[in-house]
Amino acid sequence: MRNILILGASGSIAYSLIDYLGPNHKIKCIDNNLENAKGELNIAQLDVSDSEKFREYLALLSDDDFPECMINLCGQIVSRALLDVFISDERTMQIDEIAHLKDFNDNVNCQAIPMLVFSEELIKRKKKGKIVNFSSVNSRGAFGQFGYSSAKSTIESMSRSLALEVGIHGIQVNCISPGHLNLPNLTKNMNENGINRVVQQSALKRLVDVNDVCLAVDFLLSTSGVSGTTLHVHSNIG
Repeated sequence: MRNILILGASGSIAYSLIDYLGPNHKIKCIDNNLENAKGELNIAQLDVSDSEKFREYLALLSDDDFPECMINLCGQIVSRALLDVFISDERTMQIDEIAHLKDFNDNVNCQAIPMLVFSEELIKRKKKGKIVNFSSVNSRGAFGQFGYSSAKSTIESMSRSLALEVGIHGIQVNCISPGHLNLPNLTKNMNENGINRVVQQSALKRLVDVNDVCLAVDFLLSTSGVSGTTLHVHSNIG
């Protein structure tokens, strides 16, 4: 039985992971927004992009209760086109660089800061550990996701770099890159044509089942020989 800390724990992927991992492990949960949290779950409300608050949270945990695994699902999918394609006069066009950089910074900070602080605490306590960050199939770039896609690509690079530095301390750092999941809250804004287009781009001709993500996470938590990798849980080849 492992002690596992799940960040961003009030989302649908997190709930599936809690159901999957919960029977065999001790789970602690954190989320900044508890609006969609299930009542039966004990989720601590905390902004993990605030390094001092996250340090304080970890420092209060005893060695026996301290998590050796951290799964970070924090982040916000943002679709925001750079340009108005219907603009009539290009001379009046203006890109909202502040909004796009905020999308980028918000999605990077909520993953980068926890992995650094958690690694620091593991090293201080002389504990081995595993970190699983979440990227996205759109880390390769996607229309309308200048900030979000760039952030996910950055998280993959940061995870590899951190893995190189903390491996000597027995800490493994990896990423999961899920594709389009067959979950109601993730497909609710897609019409039938949009879903069909995603399915046709998939080699397996289907959306990703959330159980595939759970199995991938379980693998990364179980193996002692994988670090600095991004595990793609989709069949969008190309």
